[in-house]
Amino acid sequence: MRNIFRLASLARNKAVNRDSFTLIELIITISIIGILAATVVVVVNPAQLLEQGRDGRRISDLNSINQAISTYVYQGPGLSGLGSSDTVYVSLPDTTSTCSNLNLPTLPGGWSYHCVTQQNLFHVDGTGWMPVNLTQLPGGSPLSHLSVDPTNSPSTGEYYTYVTNQSSYELTAEMEANKNRGLGTVAGDDGGENAFMYEIGSALNITDPTALNRGQGVTINGVKIHVIAEGDNAPAANGGSGPNTHGIFDSNWNQIFGSSRSYNVSVFDASSNQVTASTNYDVYGNPSVANPAMVNEINSASGSDVLFIYTFDEPQNNRMGYDLGTTMYSLGASSGIFGSPNFKWRSAYILIAQPGKGVYIEEYKGDVDSDPNAWISL
Repeated sequence: MRNIFRLASLARNKAVNRDSFTLIELIITISIIGILAATVVVVVNPAQLLEQGRDGRRISDLNSINQAISTYVYQGPGLSGLGSSDTVYVSLPDTTSTCSNLNLPTLPGGWSYHCVTQQNLFHVDGTGWMPVNLTQLPGGSPLSHLSVDPTNSPSTGEYYTYVTNQSSYELTAEMEANKNRGLGTVAGDDGGENAFMYEIGSALNITDPTALNRGQGVTINGVKIHVIAEGDNAPAANGGSGPNTHGIFDSNWNQIFGSSRSYNVSVFDASSNQVTASTNYDVYGNPSVANPAMVNEINSASGSDVLFIYTFDEPQNNRMGYDLGTTMYSLGASSGIFGSPNFKWRSAYILIAQPGKGVYIEEYKGDVDSDPNAWISL
């Protein structure tokens, strides 16, 4: 009988042991929970979720405004118009109509900013930040108010813009989340000229390049690069409205390479995140040498290279010769810009592209030959 009680007691002890954790089991369990928690933080980054949420609102806001303006345009004659040409209407409030207190990027000559006061910012009757009088529509405005960017800050470039040439219009917003910026993203695939900006409207090429970029540069893998292209008559020292320095710069505007006549190519290695080479090609003065050499550099670029092509002085003549035109097209240059018959003498041109993947930015400036306003600052 004593042996039977002893066996029963041992069985109870084993049952208790089976229902509890050993120290080693506890340590392993806590470690697994810690790893899973860290994984969730990495996968579900709160800051990224907030950025994506703000971008979602930006897209929704501009889509709604675009739909309202499209309806307004469809109504046709009798309405007051789309606004003034060569004017960048911004969603930022200011006490001056020219936004002079906001320290916005300097625009080329002939262009200006337009702001309204905080009190009028959201109005839909043409006195708000966007100048179209939506209240003229039959049945009234489809919008109760004009939306503004959820950040709406001049320092970050996160604000809305509206531009018109009086027959077409364009709305823009800078995308904030990395998943919405660059090639193959909502900003890169919207049909506009800048893969970092969401662009919508009836013409996606009418916003001045400097206003479109907002002075925010080009960010590749978290590294910001600035670029300035100019025609020879554009620098202020030569009587133009542009800056006196040109070339490619780091995030603090320290010059990496100063551009020379005609075409300049800088290679940004996306695997090392730095500009590894910069070369000038005098396509204007020595095309038989410069064009084949530039073709060779473009064709030799690796898949991790992002090519920054920017001009100074005179980029028009000889740009299509010695297979350079064909090579630029294969890189992503467009026939409507690079190949246009309106590509002027001493104009400014920038192409930022990744071979085999696509174009980040293609911009051109120059309305007439030797245009003193032919400059682009990104």
